[in-house]
Amino acid sequence: MTSEREGGNVYGKSIHQRKECLMKNMEFVGFDDLNGKPGFQMAMQKANGHYYLYATSFRWNGINILDVTDPKNPRKIKWMEGFWADDSIHDGQSTPKIQIADGLLILAHGGTMDVLHGTPKGNTLPYWGGISIWDVETDPENPKLLSKFHCGGGLGVHRFFYNGGDYVYVTGSCEGYAFFILRIAEDVLVDDRGYIYFDTANDGLYIVKCTV
Repeated sequence: MTSEREGGNVYGKSIHQRKECLMKNMEFVGFDDLNGKPGFQMAMQKANGHYYLYATSFRWNGINILDVTDPKNPRKIKWMEGFWADDSIHDGQSTPKIQIADGLLILAHGGTMDVLHGTPKGNTLPYWGGISIWDVETDPENPKLLSKFHCGGGLGVHRFFYNGGDYVYVTGSCEGYAFFILRIAEDVLVDDRGYIYFDTANDGLYIVKCTV
């Protein structure tokens, strides 16, 4: 789904990139630029007859919220900014992971590294590492913060799993431990209509549908 760019050079050889989408047995349906903040992981919930998509960002601190009830015309709802460890420095913070179940949105928070995230001085900027829990059942377009859990002792949350119920399974940093531990406290999403959503590191959200 990558657009072509003219020219380019790899290992001394010129390359030619496509200008149109390349796909097989798929139909292009829609696109959104995610407010210029490319997504990383997505989650979706169906509520009140609407399909709501929530997209995190690897580079930026926050999530994009969209209504994709009409996949041909995704509707931007908002960019919801994440927490900052220092309100005077708005960089060095990442919100890479998200899951939704039982009307709860679980969001991962952590620091950034210059070589991975492209944040200048990424390894030295202050950050907050942990998870936050939001109510998205009452008002899917305006998540309400319920609580936060701070990992401490490292980069924050690496992975977590939540499919409803009372427990979130988190692999994250912890004071007194050298690496990530399991704590109990690039992605594709498909809805029940068969629409396929995927985001890229370079531009935005693509919506396609299988034609076979």
